[in-house]
Amino acid sequence: MEYFFIESDRLKLIPLTYDHLLLHEHPEKLAAALGLTSATIQMEEPFKSEYVDALENFWKPNIIKYPHYYKWYTNWLIVLKSINSAIGGIGLAGILNENGETETGYAMDLHHRNKGYATEALSKLADWVFEHEGAKSLIAHTYRETNASQRTLIKSGFTCIGPEITDDGEVFLWRKGNSRSDVTVFN
Repeated sequence: MEYFFIESDRLKLIPLTYDHLLLHEHPEKLAAALGLTSATIQMEEPFKSEYVDALENFWKPNIIKYPHYYKWYTNWLIVLKSINSAIGGIGLAGILNENGETETGYAMDLHHRNKGYATEALSKLADWVFEHEGAKSLIAHTYRETNASQRTLIKSGFTCIGPEITDDGEVFLWRKGNSRSDVTVFN
């Protein structure tokens, strides 16, 4: 089966379709559908709960609502090409808003952290976002305490804008601007 993906030197990023998301509880079937050796990703809390919440309350309903824009509303599987196995996930919070921005989030398998894979995946996804007309910036949120996600954002060219109050409490807002000069905002 052919499917859309983007790739970097070490990684392949595969935006999951609705049918792929239905295989969430059967990672061996998802791996088979995508021709991977494994699609099992080991994560601790709160990432497990956040993943399931995103799956049921964001990815599935939005892919049904916006099927032509599924890449903007789904989990992109991060695949390590050397072992042809999923090692994490990354995604966006939907199509560009009126300010030309969208949000990103990501999580890595416990055994594949601190190897630069999240930075590489985030940089590649940001490149893909910025190829789209109207893309001005990509944002992210992190917990206030110093963590690996903040280091990933810094290495990927994001700047900490400062604290922000969200439903999750006080967090840091991060932003990466599009360096292309020919970008215009949607009207």
